[in-house]
Amino acid sequence: MISIFFVLLFVCLSQAACEVSSGYGGASQAFNRRFTYQPAAIVYPKSKEEVGLMVKCAAAAGVPVVARSGGHSYAAFGLGGQDGSLVVDLSSMKSISVDQSTGLAVSQTGNRLGDLAQYIWDHGQRALPHGTCPYVGTGGHASYGGFGLYGRTAGLLVDHVVSAEVVTANGAVVTASAQSNSDLFWAVRGAAPSYGIVTAWTFSTLPAPPSLINYWYTFTGTLNTQQAVQIIQGYMNFAASKPTKQLQSVMHLNVDGGRLIISIMGTFYGSSSDFTAAITP
Repeated sequence: MISIFFVLLFVCLSQAACEVSSGYGGASQAFNRRFTYQPAAIVYPKSKEEVGLMVKCAAAAGVPVVARSGGHSYAAFGLGGQDGSLVVDLSSMKSISVDQSTGLAVSQTGNRLGDLAQYIWDHGQRALPHGTCPYVGTGGHASYGGFGLYGRTAGLLVDHVVSAEVVTANGAVVTASAQSNSDLFWAVRGAAPSYGIVTAWTFSTLPAPPSLINYWYTFTGTLNTQQAVQIIQGYMNFAASKPTKQLQSVMHLNVDGGRLIISIMGTFYGSSSDFTAAITP
């Protein structure tokens, strides 16, 4: 039996000429296949005004609404985290611009990290700190922090948010910044999906590092427990020594065929000689 709420939703979306997914089966699959939610509908706005109309339709029909930027939520929150949500898929909103005089970049939240990083490099050799996967959406990534290997040098992606274009629960489009709607600006930098749909971020970009070094060291062979503990303790002691912020490092512990494998990898933002000095015991 079709709910009257869904009927009201589809009537409103049709009247607003909103694009509704014709490939529902594929579009409603979660990134984490352990979750199988059934959204009420999936819509694809092309402008902030269309997002506002979709939010109004969902509110009028009593249907929960959720935004999807990249769709990489492990808990499938991009599908609402439950059945029956209206998914506002932002993948058609991919405008990016960079002001060469200020270094400010305005990026709609349909862009992935790779889109944003490549564009700001191509238009002024600019950079931002963020995660390493190019397919992660900028909407959620900037909302929840934006951790990455450049973080020790330049902070989190959310630290570089100057303003946000936000569609609020009543369908209104507002700008949130330190000067305008400052309470909303505070909220979206850490919990944006709870307060509205961010349709565009404005970031303060940085000059891209002139040189960097990617490094990877793997301890192979058969490691016994004592050797593994020594490696981990040595790594932790090195981290506690407060190495230069130009050095980013991650340790991976894996088991392959019953063998423990420890890898240390990361990026150094600087010259080869400075890198050697930074990692020398």
